[in-house]
Amino acid sequence: MSLLLALEGTEILRALGGQEALTALQSSSPLPDVVLVDHQMPGVSGVDIGRYVKSLPEPRPRVIAMSASPLPAEELAIFDDFVPKPVDQDLLRAAITGSSTTPIGAKLPPSLDSSIVTKLQAIMAPPAIHELYAVYVADTRKRIHELERYSAEGDEESLRRCAHAVKGSAAMVGVPGIATIAAGLEAGELPRRDHRKLFHEMRSACDDVEQSMIKSAKTNSAAPGEAR
Repeated sequence: MSLLLALEGTEILRALGGQEALTALQSSSPLPDVVLVDHQMPGVSGVDIGRYVKSLPEPRPRVIAMSASPLPAEELAIFDDFVPKPVDQDLLRAAITGSSTTPIGAKLPPSLDSSIVTKLQAIMAPPAIHELYAVYVADTRKRIHELERYSAEGDEESLRRCAHAVKGSAAMVGVPGIATIAAGLEAGELPRRDHRKLFHEMRSACDDVEQSMIKSAKTNSAAPGEAR
């Protein structure tokens, strides 16, 4: 990583492990523009580094995680960006410069958790499931509007309370993408400058859920023997 970045003229401060990185950050002045960490490190982990960087006053460094495995939703929300391993040089460059055109939602879990939908199908008729998700989408869109208002007003307490409600309802009906964003908002781990983009991603997830339910309703209404 150091060689790749140095070739592009980036000044690199290396740290061998999480504890050394934490010590360097605590003593560096000025702070680096970007902190690039491996997710899994012994002792002080990449998550620990991410939490420390996020606790710094603005303007703070952007913190980017690297991992060969998908990150749990609550950990993904801690970082400003994520680069999968093996690392693609173009993706790394875009993450470092903050010029990535990949929407946040592309790094999030799928809009619908199929295992939750399957469980609901075992206990509910298709029309009831469709109604459940219709109510969920309508309520979530209303709450996203409230989140936008609280964010604009700087009302952190109301923002976190509303995000908690959004997270709970999304988890219950299996919408992990929205649950991930809401968890980050509730924990105060997502910078305000990203809120507008995050709210857009939540609305896109609502659209995806709605389209999935429309497609499911059409499939269930198909006559026996018809192609599905």
